[in-house]
Amino acid sequence: MITIKYWIYLHRQLSGAQIKISNCEEGNSDRKVTITGFPETITMAAYLINTRLVWENNRLEYCDE
Repeated sequence: MITIKYWIYLHRQLSGAQIKISNCEEGNSDRKVTITGFPETITMAAYLINTRLVWENNRLEYCDE
């Protein structure tokens, strides 16, 4: 199982952007993601993150069946 820290490390390396994810606030599972860098690296990082979120969502839906 890949840890979230390793997953972030891989996306930073692939995109060249800096990715920061806030800690969960009490009573809320949402987390703020901040991406900084050159416009093309930000775009790549956002693409990689969104792709991973879609993949995880599909995986969870498949596991629920």
